Amino acid sequence: MNGRVITNVSDIEVLNSRFRTWSERYLLSLAYLTLLGSVVAFSAFLTLLGRIGADRAGYVTVGVPVVALLISGLFEGLHWNPLLVLGVLLCLAGNVSVMWKRR
Repeated sequence: MNGRVITNVSDIEVLNSRFRTWSERYLLSLAYLTLLGSVVAFSAFLTLLGRIGADRAGYVTVGVPVVALLISGLFEGLHWNPLLVLGVLLCLAGNVSVMWKRR
């Protein structure tokens, strides 16, 4: 337990040295991540969970990395390669095969 406390204290020291000035940009991004990235996203997932059930809602989590890759490609200049495209296609194919209703 003492090792973990020391690690946490050293983490705080690193944060303090890195973010000595809590700029408006930093505080706005923190508020955005807190509200939209946590509160809204968790509420939306719980709503989805209630509507379609736990078994099917679990497969939504496979799509989250795909959306993150698409956003990264649009805004951060992610360079797509064949393995990345293959991984995205496999994720999508897996979701389609699981969500497809049998008739």
